[in-house]
Amino acid sequence: MISIKTHFECEIAHRLYDVDTYSSECRENIHGHSYKFDLEVARKGRRHLNSSGMVVDFKLLKEVLKQFEKKYDHSVIIRECDPLQQPLILNCKKVNIVEGNPTAEWMVEEFKDEINDLIKDLDIEVVELQIAETTGNIAIWRK
Repeated sequence: MISIKTHFECEIAHRLYDVDTYSSECRENIHGHSYKFDLEVARKGRRHLNSSGMVVDFKLLKEVLKQFEKKYDHSVIIRECDPLQQPLILNCKKVNIVEGNPTAEWMVEEFKDEINDLIKDLDIEVVELQIAETTGNIAIWRK
């Protein structure tokens, strides 16, 4: 298999609501991270390269990923049962309401699916997605 990897970043705020195993800083406060994404993709099927001799043109991949960045960069991700949901919706421009707690592990699983939906027309799929919440804390999804 031949794959390519690209890197992008998003500033995202979240709160890990209502789970007592989280630290009080994460549980009681909305806080943000400079998330760093490393995305590896490969072609679907048995052909490793397209007719141009590439997995996919990096420029095309980056254009599609702009949709993801537009949705999440400088946004807040909050759990649907969090009592701060309504005040945030009323006072913030970009609020993403989700079912699960928006941990790095939750994000890597959900974002992998969302990115796969965005890139499906390029005939490629996610092989690996790494999301670094901090320099030393990274969640990884691998096919």
